[in-house]
Amino acid sequence: MNREQMLRAAAVVLTRQPDATQTELADALGISRATLHRRFADRSRLIDALSELARSQVSESLREARLEEGTATEAVRRLVASTLPHAELLGYLSAQTRIIYSRDEIEAWAQVHSLIRDVFSRGQKAGEIRTDMTPAWLTEVCTGLIAVAGWSIQDERIARRDAPFLVTQTIIDATTVR
Repeated sequence: MNREQMLRAAAVVLTRQPDATQTELADALGISRATLHRRFADRSRLIDALSELARSQVSESLREARLEEGTATEAVRRLVASTLPHAELLGYLSAQTRIIYSRDEIEAWAQVHSLIRDVFSRGQKAGEIRTDMTPAWLTEVCTGLIAVAGWSIQDERIARRDAPFLVTQTIIDATTVR
């Protein structure tokens, strides 16, 4: 298991068990505590590395999605396609801003929300997205649904290949004007 795989697996564990001990983390990752300790001397270094990976991967996926281009619906499709592979990191980032309140996580999450909120605002102005729900709420629904899809994939409740369609269609059905 390489460093990134270890961090992604740790994101899953820590999102569901924020107080997991190093021993519990190692057990969940299928490695020894000594191996975890060699990679990350203590919990704070693991959290720092995980937070940095989450921020960088989610930020990169949002850049790749080119959210400012095309219609809001097209942007949502690209958003889901680019962020779903990082759903465990998005879920971790979301959970950590509510638990740890690290300044970096809060700022990263605010930036993620701002970019996505702008898509829904733009869509509302264009008459494409419903106006009876705020862009802030639609952003929460969107990011939450992506994170939940990641957990559902991990728990084998949905197939990885079906997730992009399920998430995208749910968001589009819930948000677009009919």
